[in-house]
Amino acid sequence: MEIYPKKAAILRKKVTMKLHALWIRESGVMAFWAEDRKVYSQPRLHKRYLDRGVAPLHPYSVVSEKLIGLLPESLDAFQDVRIVLCPSESQQPFPSWQQIVPSRVEPVRWTVATCETLVENFVEFFLFHDLDQFIPEEMWADDFKYWIRLLHFARDLFEAQHSAPASLFLEGKCYPAWHCIFSAPAMDAFKRFVKNAPPSCVANYLAPPFFNYEEIVSGVFLNFLDFCMDTLARRTILRKTRVRLDSKARGKVTGSLPQQWIHLLKAGRFQALNARHSLLQQFSVSTRNWIARYRPADRDNAWMLQLCVDAPDSADGEWHIRLFLNYQGNAQMKLAATQFWDQVFSGSISLEAFWAFWQGVGELCTLFPPIKQQLKENPHPQFFSLSRKDATFFMEEVAPVLRQHGYTVILPPFWETDESQLALELEVIPTSQEEEAADSNGSQQSKRPAFLTLNTLVEFKWHIALGKEKLSEEEFNRIVEERSTLIRAKGQWFRLDRSNLERSLRFLKQRLATREQKKLGELIQYANTTAQGSGVRIRRFHLLAQGTESPSFTILPAPPANFTGTMPRYQLYGYSWILYLFSMELGACLADDMGLGKTIQAIAVLLHLYNTHSDAPPSLIVCPMSVVGNWAYELRRFAPSLRIMVHHGQDRAAGNEFKQEIRKYHVIISTYNLIVRDEEEFLNENWHCVVLDEAQNIKNSQTKQARVVLKLKARHRLCLTGTPIENRLLELWSIMQFLNPGLLGTRNAFNQSFAQPIEQEHDRGRAHLLKNLIRPFILRRLKSDREIVRDLPEKHEMTVHCSLSVEQATLYKQTVEQMLSQIRKAEGMQRRGLVVATLIRLKQICNHPLHFLRDNSPFLSVRSGKLQRLEEMLSVVLEEGDKALVFTQFAEFGTLLQRKLSQYFDQEILYLHGQTPQRRRDEMVARFNKPHGPSIFILSLRAGGLGLNLAAANHVFHFDRWWNPAVEDQATDRSYRIGQTKNVQVHKFVCSGTIEEKIDELLETKRKLCDEVITNGEHMITELSYEELEKLLTLDAEAVIE
Repeated sequence: MEIYPKKAAILRKKVTMKLHALWIRESGVMAFWAEDRKVYSQPRLHKRYLDRGVAPLHPYSVVSEKLIGLLPESLDAFQDVRIVLCPSESQQPFPSWQQIVPSRVEPVRWTVATCETLVENFVEFFLFHDLDQFIPEEMWADDFKYWIRLLHFARDLFEAQHSAPASLFLEGKCYPAWHCIFSAPAMDAFKRFVKNAPPSCVANYLAPPFFNYEEIVSGVFLNFLDFCMDTLARRTILRKTRVRLDSKARGKVTGSLPQQWIHLLKAGRFQALNARHSLLQQFSVSTRNWIARYRPADRDNAWMLQLCVDAPDSADGEWHIRLFLNYQGNAQMKLAATQFWDQVFSGSISLEAFWAFWQGVGELCTLFPPIKQQLKENPHPQFFSLSRKDATFFMEEVAPVLRQHGYTVILPPFWETDESQLALELEVIPTSQEEEAADSNGSQQSKRPAFLTLNTLVEFKWHIALGKEKLSEEEFNRIVEERSTLIRAKGQWFRLDRSNLERSLRFLKQRLATREQKKLGELIQYANTTAQGSGVRIRRFHLLAQGTESPSFTILPAPPANFTGTMPRYQLYGYSWILYLFSMELGACLADDMGLGKTIQAIAVLLHLYNTHSDAPPSLIVCPMSVVGNWAYELRRFAPSLRIMVHHGQDRAAGNEFKQEIRKYHVIISTYNLIVRDEEEFLNENWHCVVLDEAQNIKNSQTKQARVVLKLKARHRLCLTGTPIENRLLELWSIMQFLNPGLLGTRNAFNQSFAQPIEQEHDRGRAHLLKNLIRPFILRRLKSDREIVRDLPEKHEMTVHCSLSVEQATLYKQTVEQMLSQIRKAEGMQRRGLVVATLIRLKQICNHPLHFLRDNSPFLSVRSGKLQRLEEMLSVVLEEGDKALVFTQFAEFGTLLQRKLSQYFDQEILYLHGQTPQRRRDEMVARFNKPHGPSIFILSLRAGGLGLNLAAANHVFHFDRWWNPAVEDQATDRSYRIGQTKNVQVHKFVCSGTIEEKIDELLETKRKLCDEVITNGEHMITELSYEELEKLLTLDAEAVIE
């Protein structure tokens, strides 16, 4: 009975069922089963399993007769039963509509009634019909939805021509079949499918202790995709050629195996090959091997052969491949070949392990013929012996294919590391035009510059290195003469790239005995372009690349004396490192994680610069509009001796007025947008230091914004960013071009030398060279670094100062004027009511104009400095794999935030407020605390401030302020509580120049008093005099930007 749209609509109103799906890989069919909350029956054994005493009937399982009536007739479904593993408690399964699973849960096997259909029926119906018109979406269980998504993924692969001919064994027979192959993006997508799969998708294959859960999911999904690919391919072939085997033709086919294989691949139906079983097995392995490197591993057997390559202790010794048998990747259950054969001879080995061993050895023989003769001589192998030449071929060609098949292949450590490659080392020796000068006694002594810059004249010479060992010319010549990829030298084995060795030889012989002179900046580019195409990797620039390891680098013991604050050791390190590079006239990029204090370290640097050069020209800070207020606040807080000017607004200085005005200040703060608008003013200045905050804003060097910023003139340059590379390496070039112009060559040269080889060809040598070129100039620390964790407080609270948009500032001023005129005339309770109403309105304006106006206007980020900053900071939270709570005291604004952030990040955002039912509340908390659950949770302050454990979050955002420290602390403690394993960062948003900032400063100044005495911040404000209230409410001149 088909469920037609009308009936589907009726069912939609009365949905009590959940439809599940299971893939049966042994026979290539899709099985459906359903739960119905109305059909609960006492768990009992299905009659088929009464004699086995296992798997009672699932109490919510819909009987096959009813289930088959729900499915479309075109599926041609047949009835069966299956055993599935379900989470259960006290021998009762949890139904899928019950989202909260208690902590005491165990997996239990249950029998469910199924209706099953062949893969071609499943593909035909579920891919080419509007499913919701037949089966209401409300009935779809998570696993059913997931199988439909996977089916569409199969179609995408087919349409992208990601298919290849192969074969598979099914029920003891070998069938020619079309299989999926995967490009790198497709492989990533497949891995995400595996990682995010609901366990119920493979409930029929799960069994404790779940050692190889992802392998099971991967194998089942890959099998399903292969069947779908074969169905779609044959469907297309049949439509184009109309070649379908009739009943007579579906008898035994004749001809050689390759002929049968090609003929049956072009047929419209599935049919087995005709040959001896041993030949079929060998042929099947061969047809799978050639596409193995384009597919994830697929393993049915829990046992798997493991190979370990051992290098000899001498240059002429034998190499060995030792054999092991491993169970489900569990290191505790590994058999050496000797143990395996002992169990074989004693008859205690399982048939599954026996076949796994020989299947692995068989695939090894197919891929690596040199061991076949050894296998004939010794049918009970424990290891295979190899020559150096065969060992090279095995490690280069065979091992990667075996790993693609899912085998574990352990190679010698030297083979896996870059340090084993032939490399050049540059020894850089600073010099000067007065390198030798006579001292007072007439003797000659070296006279070198006090510091090294990109313009310093240096002398350099080349060294050859193999791994970490320097080689003499004689040793290098002997290596060249051996003409082998595997080299034994200095008592160690090394790996060489023979294809590049001849070019390397020519390159090295020309330069080995030479000593040359160049400017350091020219040398770095010269080394890059000269080594390109030589096959030699430049690994190290002695002296320059030592960076902070250089003897001349020391960590300053404290920040500047007039810095009003303290700095933990890691911040002192960053501050000292920046000044160290500045002393060599080099630019620096500080790329610490969010929350580690990049702004504070930069402020300490600026303070030091003006303490040592009080007459220096002004410095420029360029940042996004959303953090202008924060920079101004932090500078006043930590460096009050620095005079600062915020360049903004329609009446901002221009021309000669700008030139004269900035001379009165140490630091000028402006935005990326205004740098472009006021290009002439900014480019005409010689800045003492230019600081780019959120430097990824210049990642695209082709934009007008980046081009202008790159033209800025400055003695010192500093970039602050948490993400120096977001998508492409050319973004890194833009940042480095700003910091140290010319260091990485032109944009086109960098693209050809690094970006394309690394991104498209995965050239590890180029990547290694680039890493060494930029390493001295980029400092990145993570919150998870051990030395950082020691310095971080368990709960780090910080105030985030945001700027108002022009629209917000206009509304704010109008509201203050209007309400003050009413407050002046009012008394008593009426006055208190007007003050509270004013505070609420101003809070709403600071949040977003729409929150105050309620006029259905667009909820755009550009209308609110707070919203812009929240999006920026949450982006970093998500990039770092963290989770966040966002508190607001306004429930209706929380709804706006949820919609906006869901759209902005294209992911689910949870929202809990006072009207959220208890069951829904518990469900959201449980999902958020799961490792792969939603990452952002919005909560209204009152509803989410008590009784919740949200320890999965390590970031807390207070979007608007309650002005009661106790209430905010209670909300923060939803994350900062027992069970929290990370440092918690608390971000309190305030709008600069508004009542939010003024009250925040008041509360911080009198924090202890507030904690002990004040119970309601707003009550305190209602008692202020008119003059005090006017001062508190009036908007400061610098509150708005642009």
